[in-house]
Amino acid sequence: MEKYLSLYSEALSRLECAAVADYCDCLPGACDCDFSDVKTLGKLLPDTFQEQIKSGNKMDCPCCGRYAQIYSRRIHATIARKLINLYNLGGDDRYVHTSRLILDGESGIGDFSKAKYWKLIQEAENTNDGKRTSGNWKLTEKGVGFVLNLITIPKSVKIFDDRVFGFSEEHVNIKECLDSGGFDYAEIMKA
Repeated sequence: MEKYLSLYSEALSRLECAAVADYCDCLPGACDCDFSDVKTLGKLLPDTFQEQIKSGNKMDCPCCGRYAQIYSRRIHATIARKLINLYNLGGDDRYVHTSRLILDGESGIGDFSKAKYWKLIQEAENTNDGKRTSGNWKLTEKGVGFVLNLITIPKSVKIFDDRVFGFSEEHVNIKECLDSGGFDYAEIMKA
């Protein structure tokens, strides 16, 4: 990696640019930077860096300094319970605020929004500039199929910068997710 950093420094010294950040691409589409104007560096460093990150290595981007790691997230019982709760609250055809999804004994919504990576839920448009998100979600057609145990989904998803970069080959259904947490599907669906 030191060899590439040296080449990077040489290339930067030849550039007529105002900021280093203008020449970075941690992963395609993941940041605003672009190596395309740097001939030597553009062919060497980005490909090598991206290969390292995609193979599971964790490192700082040699260009912008941003910490780079692909995270693996799995679908689990807590998310599955929230999806069923959303369904039971009418979230199959209308948006429901996350505050209504908090179950007895819980202090917050947890990983619920991660279900978006599997396209099981969609968020309502945020019309309030004072808030980061609307907090209102509904199930997608795929989400309804998952809740009704009609389909399986990949057990885990790979995420970088809030974007999906792949899924596991292993699939699970909602009952398997709930079983892993010691919950009974039929009992939760009745609630």
